[in-house]
Amino acid sequence: MSSVEKFNIGHEFSHVDPQYCDYNSTTPLPKSIAEYASKAYLGYWTNPSSPHSQSEQSKKLIKTIRTGLARLPLSGSFEATICGSATEANNIALNSALSQLGSGVLVSSPVEHASLNARLGSLDSCSYFNLLPSGQIDLNELRERKEFGKLRVAVCQAANNETGVVYAIDELRKTLPAECRIVLDLSQGLGKLTNWREMIALADYITLSPHKFYGPKGVGILLSRTDAPLVPLLMGGGQENGIRPGTENVPLLAMLLEWLKIFPYLQEANSAVSSIRNDFESVILTMFPNALVIGSGSERLGNTSAIHVPGVDADALVAALDAQGWAVSLGSACHSGALEPSHVYRAHGLTWDQARETVRFSFGLANPPETGRALAQIVTHAIKRIQSIQTADELCNAGTNNQSTDISV
Repeated sequence: MSSVEKFNIGHEFSHVDPQYCDYNSTTPLPKSIAEYASKAYLGYWTNPSSPHSQSEQSKKLIKTIRTGLARLPLSGSFEATICGSATEANNIALNSALSQLGSGVLVSSPVEHASLNARLGSLDSCSYFNLLPSGQIDLNELRERKEFGKLRVAVCQAANNETGVVYAIDELRKTLPAECRIVLDLSQGLGKLTNWREMIALADYITLSPHKFYGPKGVGILLSRTDAPLVPLLMGGGQENGIRPGTENVPLLAMLLEWLKIFPYLQEANSAVSSIRNDFESVILTMFPNALVIGSGSERLGNTSAIHVPGVDADALVAALDAQGWAVSLGSACHSGALEPSHVYRAHGLTWDQARETVRFSFGLANPPETGRALAQIVTHAIKRIQSIQTADELCNAGTNNQSTDISV
């Protein structure tokens, strides 16, 4: 019996709708962690900053977590800062890296998460990697830039949240000048990539988001090399070595510690999810040969599929699937409701209209093995229905226009 069977993945996620296919936006909490929550809130309610002995249990818990997190990389010396979210961790990491930029230049991928992109777009010193048709960074072009020798900060995801493209961080590290700091957003790669620990060891600032891999929400993690300075965003007390002021949510951190204990089982079970994604894409590409899987020329997260079907409005497709109980998305949940299409899809060379015809499907541990083919059949019927409605509307509009012309004559 495997360790996954002993852990009983089926029981841990029996409360999750098997038609939920939006795991890159957030993942469900395992039952064992949810059931531990009441114990955590009853047992870890004291303020760890208080001087009395009753706060010692909370102090020890925080020290245990920070020490354990700092040891996640396979090599190098790191410190762990616990934040309220990966968005906050990203902002602290970028703020800290920028403090060392001086007269140097920052380079970023054009497909970063909004928590980094919003700040990067306002910087005069920021340039962007070019992407190859595969979706990978064009490192040869980067070497040829006249400002290459002045690069001091590079910002890049380990894996993209919308396309699943996994970036060659090892090659990026070899290419960049030795003094260039790397800010690595590992939010989507944690647990899904087998080499995520090696990636951490290549960067200077690394951000993690537990809720993207079956951990609790409301907590983010910033790992930083001991020789990489940290600059706080907020002023306040001396919590988290003065980097992240505010009374710690100790009960939530107790849940985080429990999550770390079961993390190896979750990661082992996740290896089976790629077969669901592969089955799904196989059916879709057979039914719609003109469909495009964004980033298919590159290594991708095994659970992620961003598909463009020409002429099929993504909003209409997502709504049609939702009406049948299937949860998918247009891309990042942070852009939900936005009129502009995803900047990630545009960076992959899609036009404005093509980007608005692209839907992201992301699978997870509560999806049964047959989910890929079952969803593909539902998607196929929905697309054909949308296409038939569009054709009927076009014929109706054409008839109306002809009638209007006849009357005017």
